[in-house]
Amino acid sequence: MGLIPPTPAERELLARYPLDLPALERELGITLPRDYLERMMFHPTPDHPRAAERLRGARRPTPSFRHTTTVAIDIRMVKNQKLETVYGAA
Repeated sequence: MGLIPPTPAERELLARYPLDLPALERELGITLPRDYLERMMFHPTPDHPRAAERLRGARRPTPSFRHTTTVAIDIRMVKNQKLETVYGAA
């Protein structure tokens, strides 16, 4: 999807970032990939729905007796991604 890998300078900055991966894993109760920080910075990531709702001022959906469901997905794109290619891949 047109992702650009980090440059050597960006990789150096990532290596200097003070992320305590074992402590984060303990807090979350899961095992994270060793390249977690790179993935968070250089790959598209889904945003937390509650955070997106707060930004847009949305309210919690109310139950409906209709036979349809609407879902909003918020994905943070990264450098060099184009909406057309991301949307077309869905």
